[in-house]
Order: sequence, then structure tokens, then C-alpha cells
Amino acid sequence: MPSDPAPPHPRPSRTANAKGQAFKQERALRTRRLLLDAAAQAFADKGFPGVTILDIAELADMTKGAVYFHFANKEALALALADEFYEGCGSSEGNG
Repeated sequence: MPSDPAPPHPRPSRTANAKGQAFKQERALRTRRLLLDAAAQAFADKGFPGVTILDIAELADMTKGAVYFHFANKEALALALADEFYEGCGSSEGNG
């Protein structure tokens, strides 16, 4: 009997940090937003391969620890940005 394919990796939650812990403070949501904005700017300026976690932290005026609290790695940041972009593209206006 063929085995089922492995399930896809779960995507990071918008309401949880990299460890899956739920955000309990509005401040955490604001911090996450600042980090996403800084990552978007850094990726636009330098390209994904040229950006480090430190670059993102410095643009957001935060520590690397703050970045890692919210995102497991640079790839998780990029995935969160892509998710936001594609969610914004999914509006019902003009589709169809």
C-alpha cells in the first residue's frame, strides 16, 4: 500500500511567534509589522540573498533577538511578506 505524501510544512501564523506562541500584546503586533516593513525595504534595496537578519533589525531599529522572536529565519520573513502580498491580490473586485 503506497504511503501518503508528507504534509507540506505549516506556514507561520500571523497571530503567533516563531515558536507558535500566541501574541498577547498589541505591542508585539506593532513590532511584527515594523519588522515586515523593514524586511520589505531591505529585500527591495539589496535583493533577498544580500539581506541579513541584522540588516532587517537595524532598519527596524531593533535587535536580532526581536527579529528571531517573531520569525524563525529570513525565509520565514519573506514567506510572511509573500503571504500578505497574495492575500491583498485576492480581493473579489476585478476577479472574473
